[in-house]
Amino acid sequence: MKHQREIKFKEMKLEGFFSIIEPLTYNLDSIGLNLLQGPNGSGKTTILSGLPWTLFGVDLKGRRNPEPWESIQPKNFKGTKTSIMFSVNGIPYEVIRLNNYKDKIEGVKGGSRVILKINNIPYEEARDKGDFTKKIVEILGMDYTIMVNSIIFGQNLKTLVEEKGAKRKEVFDELFKVDYINKAKELALSNRRELEKDLSELELKATKWDSKIELTKSKKADLKNQIASYKDKRSIIKDRIKEASQALSSVEGHKKRIKNLDKKIEKLSSHVSKAKKVKDEVSKLEKDELKQSLQLPGIDLAPGVIKERIKTIMGQSLDRYCGKCRQAISKEEVERQKKIKADEIKAEKVKLLASQITKELANLTYQDTCRWLKEHKAKLGVFEEGIINHGNLKNERYKLTIQLEAVKGKEEKLQQWTANLASLDKPDRKKVSEYTEQIAQLNKVKSQLNLEDRREELESYNWVIDEPLSNSGIKAFIFNERLDFVNERLAQYAPYIGLQPRFVINLDSARKDIGIKIMRYGQDVDHKDLSGGQSQLVDIIALLSIHDVFSQSVDCNIIITDEIFKYLDTDNIQIVSELLKIKSKNKANHVITHNDNLRIRNAIIINVTEDDGRTGLAV
Repeated sequence: MKHQREIKFKEMKLEGFFSIIEPLTYNLDSIGLNLLQGPNGSGKTTILSGLPWTLFGVDLKGRRNPEPWESIQPKNFKGTKTSIMFSVNGIPYEVIRLNNYKDKIEGVKGGSRVILKINNIPYEEARDKGDFTKKIVEILGMDYTIMVNSIIFGQNLKTLVEEKGAKRKEVFDELFKVDYINKAKELALSNRRELEKDLSELELKATKWDSKIELTKSKKADLKNQIASYKDKRSIIKDRIKEASQALSSVEGHKKRIKNLDKKIEKLSSHVSKAKKVKDEVSKLEKDELKQSLQLPGIDLAPGVIKERIKTIMGQSLDRYCGKCRQAISKEEVERQKKIKADEIKAEKVKLLASQITKELANLTYQDTCRWLKEHKAKLGVFEEGIINHGNLKNERYKLTIQLEAVKGKEEKLQQWTANLASLDKPDRKKVSEYTEQIAQLNKVKSQLNLEDRREELESYNWVIDEPLSNSGIKAFIFNERLDFVNERLAQYAPYIGLQPRFVINLDSARKDIGIKIMRYGQDVDHKDLSGGQSQLVDIIALLSIHDVFSQSVDCNIIITDEIFKYLDTDNIQIVSELLKIKSKNKANHVITHNDNLRIRNAIIINVTEDDGRTGLAV
């Protein structure tokens, strides 16, 4: 089987580490069963605690400060210095951890720090001890928790069997290498949050672009309406100009007709004035006969009445303003009114003359009156016709004058409309094309936001998080498969101890915590109900089973057990010894025990000594 990592721990050096004062070198790569024997308190556990402390800064008892007691420190105590040499996939590494170390290391004062060498080259990308520890975990593929649950069975360490379900679940996540799925999910969640943030900002930008697009469209629509309105106004004004122009074309004709009428009226007025001579030709007639015989239609023969009319006409004022629109009447109209007034006075005087003639005719002899009357009637007929024609002509002239004034008003309107046409703000038709181009550009910029692509990306993240990376996805499949393998290994070790432990997933818990069930004689028993020796046996085969599973991905050359024979009787010590021998075929199995009488065939005995509280190795 090809492993992801092949780890070979080689040599460990300890100095000023708890009870180890003088430099001590320990060979970790001693294949076979290595028994560290010595009395209680001699420092057996301290030696092998150097492994996790050097790598992770924590020893097997959870301690971080390795400084020895002051009572055993020499006067020239330098501080703590530990180092481990190992290789991963053939690449050599060295970790040196210092705590208040006073000597120099490679020319630099020790202090409290970590030195990591890869291929004998110092690693310089870490800023502090925490960064170095993270790098070491990355290189090994395991952290402190994994180490003490897969290759170290520590005395007084809380075993995986004794842990709570949630904690046990976390350990299994790391052991089974499915924690990367949790990390992947965390990364996916982080990316999704960033994507949601970016998408929110992009949608805000898109909204702004939409506003600009709508504003430009509105401007374009307004411009089109202005162009249409301009066309309508221009057409209306042109029609009015045409109408006014046609009306103005008749001005000269009106003026010519008025001039001809003025001649006719003047000629007729001259003809009427000749009627005055009638009074010299008319003799007095008898008043009664004259009144009875003479009938002059349309002429009031009372001189007093006629004179009163003349006086009234002369007293009448001229109209200076139009009675409808109250605008000032033109000079031509005033002159026309004067002329009409003069003509009316002349007509009344003619009537007065006729009245006087009538009075004179009354004194004529009847015969003469009859003769004259005959002649006068003829003249009077002509005179009466002249009066009628005179009035008709004046009325016609008045109408023509009004029409002429109206046409002159059209002329003013024509000028005004012409000016309006010139002053019309002609919309810039080119801007329509410009707005169209702007809208296209804005849409292009908006499309470059790639909103749909980002939304699809967000949907993909949602699916990955909710499906493959969920508790019921890939992780669950891998986890269940690896847990089944652990239980298979437990089943293989079970005949050695007479107990059948197995790990189970608690489906009732929200996080699907891991529980443990132990069967004895076909009956499930609680771990708390086991004896100390039985609990120890269950813990041992649990460690070995997990070590087997862990070794599928990480092939580590060591196993460390501390007081593994505690609580065991002679028969069970023999059983566990056989299991340890099996596990020592290709590994360095370091077993800590205070039992000096323990003898295991082919085991290497390492005696640990204690002198005034200081730990050493027997030569």
